[in-house]
Amino acid sequence: MKSWPDCVLPDNGLFPERYLLREIMREGPNSFLLLAYDQEALADVVIKCFKPSAKGAYLREIGAAFGLSHPNLASCLDTFHRTDGIACIVYEYVSGGSLSDLLEQRPLSSQIIIACLRDLLEALVYLHGQNRIHCDIKPDNIMLRPSADLGQMQFVLIDFGAACFLREAQEGWHGTGTPAYIAPERLKKKFFYNSDLYSLGVIAFEMSVGHRPFSGTLEELTEATLSAVPSLEAIKPSVLRDFIDHLLVKNPA
Repeated sequence: MKSWPDCVLPDNGLFPERYLLREIMREGPNSFLLLAYDQEALADVVIKCFKPSAKGAYLREIGAAFGLSHPNLASCLDTFHRTDGIACIVYEYVSGGSLSDLLEQRPLSSQIIIACLRDLLEALVYLHGQNRIHCDIKPDNIMLRPSADLGQMQFVLIDFGAACFLREAQEGWHGTGTPAYIAPERLKKKFFYNSDLYSLGVIAFEMSVGHRPFSGTLEELTEATLSAVPSLEAIKPSVLRDFIDHLLVKNPA
């Protein structure tokens, strides 16, 4: 990927005075993430700077993310243009690391798996209720927010770069996402809210078993997603039992 000038920490004078730049986080195909300190809110934030060629990506993301308010979705806090014209979106900084980091500490307890699925399902109920589909649910986009309750963590869905409205999904205008977690109907270009649930199901499998249901090259992943059925034998009975017990407690007969 060809870098752009912000591959080094940019001049703080390009940004509103309230934000003090701290470090570069990562670069993507359309944008660049910076960690900054918000002197008014007294909190760390993430500033997503969009490359000059990515005006459409900025408009799509700000349309999908702005105005959402849910504890299990990263908050979109602000948007502005730098003095050099670069468009930026400010998100809350979720400090507890990602689910990808947590998966490296396998095996995960059934309590953690259930907590993650509960938090993400609640986020999706809200997001879908706003007629939005996330389109890129994967462990790297699930962050852990330390909770006020000692030892508790809250799972938070981030990155609305691929998110779209239902109409866009149904008309086949949108095709981004991560191949290992994409639902079969995504590959056929038209999809629905349940496409996000498929991605979450892949993550549930990965948390329970220790690996994704399918792996391989892009072509192999595509073929498996469209035609193969993963084996569930590797899922520990204790995980299924705890999950069923949790459902019974939440939904007594």
